[in-house]
Amino acid sequence: MKKCRHKKRRLFSSLSFRINLVLIIIMVIVGWFFTRGVTLGVSLVTNGNRQFNMSRMLTSSINDRMDHIENVLKTGALMALQKRITENNSTIVRDSIGKMDRIDTVYLSTNQLAEREEVKRCVAMVETSGASLWSEPYLIEKDSVSVPIVTFVTPLRNSQGKIYSSLCANIDLHWLDELARNEIGDESGAKVSVLTNSGVYVYYTDKERIMKKEMDFLSDPNHNEDWSLKFYSNVQQAANQTNDFSNVKATGWKVVCDVPLRDDNLLASVVTGVSVFMLVLLFFIIILCIIITVNWNLRPLAKITEATESIAQGNFNTKLPKIRGHSDISHLRDSFLSMQRELTKYIDDLRSTTEKKANMERDLHIAAKIQQGMLLKVFPAFPERDDIDIYGMQRAAKEVGGDIFDFMMRDDKLYFLIGDVSGKGVPASLFMTVVGHLFRNVARYSTSPSIIVEAINNGLAEGNDEDMFCTLFVGVLDMNTGMVEYCNAGHNPPIWIHEGKTAFMSPEVNLPTGVFGGFEYKLESMQLSEGDVLFLYTDGVNEAENVNKVLFGDTNTLAVVDLMKETQMKDLSNGVYDAVRQFFDGYEQSDDLTMLCLRWKNKATSQVCCSPAVLDKSHQMGISDTSA
Repeated sequence: MKKCRHKKRRLFSSLSFRINLVLIIIMVIVGWFFTRGVTLGVSLVTNGNRQFNMSRMLTSSINDRMDHIENVLKTGALMALQKRITENNSTIVRDSIGKMDRIDTVYLSTNQLAEREEVKRCVAMVETSGASLWSEPYLIEKDSVSVPIVTFVTPLRNSQGKIYSSLCANIDLHWLDELARNEIGDESGAKVSVLTNSGVYVYYTDKERIMKKEMDFLSDPNHNEDWSLKFYSNVQQAANQTNDFSNVKATGWKVVCDVPLRDDNLLASVVTGVSVFMLVLLFFIIILCIIITVNWNLRPLAKITEATESIAQGNFNTKLPKIRGHSDISHLRDSFLSMQRELTKYIDDLRSTTEKKANMERDLHIAAKIQQGMLLKVFPAFPERDDIDIYGMQRAAKEVGGDIFDFMMRDDKLYFLIGDVSGKGVPASLFMTVVGHLFRNVARYSTSPSIIVEAINNGLAEGNDEDMFCTLFVGVLDMNTGMVEYCNAGHNPPIWIHEGKTAFMSPEVNLPTGVFGGFEYKLESMQLSEGDVLFLYTDGVNEAENVNKVLFGDTNTLAVVDLMKETQMKDLSNGVYDAVRQFFDGYEQSDDLTMLCLRWKNKATSQVCCSPAVLDKSHQMGISDTSA
């Protein structure tokens, strides 16, 4: 049962099943759209034919009616050849002509009814050309109702054939409504438009557009009409520009019959049924071919999957199945084979690299212990004196560090140094060792900090192919007077606690040591009062960075030192370190952190509490807490 369920899950999650499913869905969607498209196309063609036929028949009826009116009036005009018709003797003739086809009004061009602008313009053209014309349609008030009228004008000639007047007939266009309704029949929603060449509605089914321009309705944003009516109107009007079957011959009016789209006709149903049947048949044939083809082509993927699962479990010698041909799957198999070889090679290289890394880490750890052991062996402890309280601390960012602090006693003077070597790790630690040896060697023979720094700079600059450098602050404190001479080689300014006030010193900024030899460093001095404190540090304190990339900063450094200024130097150093470590908040230390603190006490008021043996060793420098 579990095996069966596992096979079903693999079936539904397999690539072939998903491809088949996607293709089936695509085929269903395409088939549905194709069927709807065929049905819509058949409906469009059917409705289009019905609309064109309806327009043609209505145009023919309008032409017949207007031809009949023209013949009646022209017949009346021929009657005028026998006797000259005037306003005084034309009443009988006009009445008889009007009764022949329900013509609204018959009159001469000299009648006041001919004063309409449309009629006057038409009469002038008739008398000039001698041909009968229809005027533009216009509205007149009849029984308090606006009625659309069109006037037919034909010339009256005398016995010599000269035009002496024009016979005019006003035709009420209400008969267009009767013709349109007869042609529309039971077509629900169909609309008939009769427009002049200037785009004025002579007739419209809903009557609200009669004698109004078409553009006024097309530009109206509130105008809403069936899209099929708009479509057929545009198609038919485009056809009318090249064909005359929907144009009234006498006036040039355009007749447009708008028939709503319907898909309930027999032809559309038959075509839809045949299309659906053929699509379903084609659909099943294509699906069957797709399933067979896809399954056949993707069958090797199952074997490749099993082989890759075995490789993923660590069996790198698993053989991949052979695939014939040059299909994408064969290329995939070749890629897996290449990956298997590269993975095997990578694992071997990783093992070798891991062993080398372990050996390197072991060597670094031994080097750190050797470095620490050497320092502790050479500098066993801080001097136990009552006239000076001095303490230093170093925390390396890596196994071995590049920061340095050092001090020594000679001739009742304290020589002290703090420095920061560029970079971290083994190169910095080696450079730092050289700095320490140079400091001790020069300090044995010179009392000037500037000379000590110049000697260190010249020693480091010689053969410095790696362009490393070291910032230094070197000072010499006279234990009897409290006078401090110092030289700053690009290092952070120390903090001076003087008479209870804590502030940064402002030493001259000289060039860091090791950049180039022969540089002349400036010597400076300051006078300490009893109880004054000098706090020296590297940039690992003020430039300590937390997880948010925010620096500890000079302000925090000064604040912590000021807070603990009354404590012992060891407590001051530990307090600053604890504040920086709390600022890290678990973030990895990015730079070496080193501090050197000293408080001078007046020798006249202090008693040396240490033994003569300790005093003899006062030249020794102490470095503690150097462990990482």
